[in-house]
Amino acid sequence: MKNNYIIICVVSIVLIGSLMFYWYEYRPTKIRKYCNIKAQYTFSRSLNEFVATQANYDNNYKKCLRDNGLEK
Repeated sequence: MKNNYIIICVVSIVLIGSLMFYWYEYRPTKIRKYCNIKAQYTFSRSLNEFVATQANYDNNYKKCLRDNGLEK
């Protein structure tokens, strides 16, 4: 009985740690990578391709981060 309690505690701690790592480290990194690519390249409907736009990079990057919940 005591052995089962220890196993449940260890599994719970590992699970909570994994979820915290995902939420605070892995997820924001994925969102920042996605927003970087999205801010650099915007889809041009007239040309039907992605076009590099450095002029509005900062605004597009911050807007993408806000849309994905990383900035206020």
